[in-house]
Amino acid sequence: MPWLAELGAILWVLATWPLGLLPRSRKSSGGVPVVLLHGWAMTPASMAVLAARLRRSGHPVYQIGYGSLGPDMKGKAARIEARMRKIAAASTAGKIDVVAHSLGGLLARAAVRYYGAGAYVEHLVTLGTPHGGTALAAFLRRPNVRPMRPGSTFLRRLAENDPVPAQVACTAIFSTFDALVFPVECAEYRGAMNVEVDDVGHLGLLLSPRVFTLVEESLAERCRGG
Repeated sequence: MPWLAELGAILWVLATWPLGLLPRSRKSSGGVPVVLLHGWAMTPASMAVLAARLRRSGHPVYQIGYGSLGPDMKGKAARIEARMRKIAAASTAGKIDVVAHSLGGLLARAAVRYYGAGAYVEHLVTLGTPHGGTALAAFLRRPNVRPMRPGSTFLRRLAENDPVPAQVACTAIFSTFDALVFPVECAEYRGAMNVEVDDVGHLGLLLSPRVFTLVEESLAERCRGG
């Protein structure tokens, strides 16, 4: 049942949240590194299962934590870009792929648009990212949520003459069952390959084997020159 699966995902993310505050080891290996960006009010631990799946498939995986609760979106994007650039420079490929959940997808787009990350990001895969905002944000008064309101200044400027899909192969994976990003059209990303799934919640996207397969297929498109 989808609701039970989403409840389980919520409990798992809450239980592992503190683990994301611990120092994480960095291991370099061959291949194009995959950088994981977590969502709003989360830590890198929320993406641990996806990270393990990607490592088993042979991908070098790095996770970047950031202070997701502050309102300065461009400042977050700048800090993320600086760390991604170092990862790309240290890799044998000189490139990275990015898989980002929720708010992380908007920050990845901002890193490309404003700070030049398109020079080394080959593929961006977003999971449940509110590319068009979310109606839920309109009901929350917190300053760190306002940028995710539909029509916010941050989103309008990010979307205006958006150069990101021309620089980076973009895939947006989202669910019709997402109770945090709605209406569902808000999760679509103009210019990207949009992939819709059913019966997977916002946090369930981080635990779904079906979604993991879609992520791996999206990353493999680069290998096939797609």
